[in-house]
Amino acid sequence: MPRHGTAFACSLLVALGAAGCPEPVAVTFPLGLVQFPVGIVADPCGDYLYVVNSNFDIGYEGGSIAVLDLATSEVVSKSSVQIASFAGLIAQHGDPQSCTKTLYVTSRQDQSVTWITVDRIADAALGRARPMLSCWDGPVPANRACEGSHIFGGLDVTPGPGASPFAAIVQPPLGLATAPDDPARLVSASFDGTVSVLPLDADGRPPTVLINGTPVLDSAKATSVPLIGGLYGLAVHPRTRQVYATTKAAPVVFPMTITAQSLTKPTDGSAVQSAQLVPHGAIAITNQTSGREFGRGITFNAAGTLAFVAYRSPPSLVILDTTVDTSGHPENEVRAWVALGDDPAAVAVAPTGPSGQERVYVTSYGFNRVHVIDPERAEVVDAIEVGDGPFDLAYVSKTKKLYVSLFEEGRISVIDCDPVSRDYHDEVARIR
Repeated sequence: MPRHGTAFACSLLVALGAAGCPEPVAVTFPLGLVQFPVGIVADPCGDYLYVVNSNFDIGYEGGSIAVLDLATSEVVSKSSVQIASFAGLIAQHGDPQSCTKTLYVTSRQDQSVTWITVDRIADAALGRARPMLSCWDGPVPANRACEGSHIFGGLDVTPGPGASPFAAIVQPPLGLATAPDDPARLVSASFDGTVSVLPLDADGRPPTVLINGTPVLDSAKATSVPLIGGLYGLAVHPRTRQVYATTKAAPVVFPMTITAQSLTKPTDGSAVQSAQLVPHGAIAITNQTSGREFGRGITFNAAGTLAFVAYRSPPSLVILDTTVDTSGHPENEVRAWVALGDDPAAVAVAPTGPSGQERVYVTSYGFNRVHVIDPERAEVVDAIEVGDGPFDLAYVSKTKKLYVSLFEEGRISVIDCDPVSRDYHDEVARIR
């Protein structure tokens, strides 16, 4: 695993108050471990959770994507892979019938986005199929580390995802069909303000080319444009398919349209299918207090009529009216503010109200709580105590549970979200 991003990692640790920087350890990340977990995503089939371990303390030569079996609450180490350090959020491509096909994770160490193939293999010991992750072009590396054409970007690579990529999402998201002339795309956002778009095939794989017989990711088909510094969260409007981006640096949310376009290679005049990204101004979020950090996670309700933004200044959930008008344009106006505990981070929506109504869940990193909001009343209806450093979250309809990555504790919190359960909205387990 490359370690040329160590200087960046050290500078970040110092910025966070560390007395010094530990030397990287040339030891493979233990693939059965959950440590400094950040992004998490649930397999649409409901059997597994994919957990990004960030290697934040630089204790190993990289981090990992751990495969967590929700039936046994154990990490399937032989299915997991090693990735670069300082990974961020995770996205997936697939459908409820075929389960996850591909995963995508960002890395601030290598300034890259890695894509991981997810196959299902029979497991006699389990008595059912389990996912097997792979992200290499040749034989399986001894450390199961991602390499080769599975990595988009890298230091000084142009076009690439930019400096310090953090968020990634697939457009359109799960459940929305693609069109022949409008394929699925991987969209990533970086702290330096770069938004990148990479086309995907039917299985979620980016384009590759052969160079001297070796497959290399075809970055010529990528599109990268500058937007604004501090980009953090991404979400896709379920109706318009516009991508909305939040930023830590300003009280705004940016909606963008992504369309297919055909370019001509200057070298040989051949056509290249790429994407065009068109920002649509900015949704101003009137700041009620002074602050240096603003938008974090963002998501939509199922109908696309509301967007929810985890917001830092002041700590709150911002509810946006994104109803599509008769001309086909979202309203894109602030509808309500809901006060929360310190450091809101991630946000998720699930039909977990007493009668199946939608509820909004927001992690409060500095308050060690998950707040539950009724979006129609714009009120907090519950606050669930969890472990240290709740960061990302994922709801699984099959288990009716919400899973929360506890960054500082190195565990996954499990919250019962079944409204008929006696443990409704209680933490019922912590998985390590």
